Amino acid sequence: MSLQGFLDYVLPAPLNPVQIWRVRNHDILVSDFIQASHHLASHLHRLIIEAEASLALLNRMEEYVDVMNEMISRDNIIVQEEKDRIVSLAPYVGKNFYETRLAKFSVRWLNCGPS
Repeated sequence: MSLQGFLDYVLPAPLNPVQIWRVRNHDILVSDFIQASHHLASHLHRLIIEAEASLALLNRMEEYVDVMNEMISRDNIIVQEEKDRIVSLAPYVGKNFYETRLAKFSVRWLNCGPS
């Protein structure tokens, strides 16, 4: 019989040093696992909060892009109508007037920035 077998046979489990060592190691492992699980849970919670904030920001930015796209589409329609109107007047007033008017319109269009 080995020494370990003898100790298991002679000493009751609470007094057996090997059993005490096993229980202590098991308690340490369980404690470390629980601590690591809590740490991981807190990090996951923080990541979820950051992801939700990023999603809200992206949704707002998407709304802004939609509004800007609408505004640009309307402005393009207005510019095309003005250009067509100016081009349709060109034969009646002469080439020089058309070029001057188009240049003034282009300068005015380039100078107006976002309000």
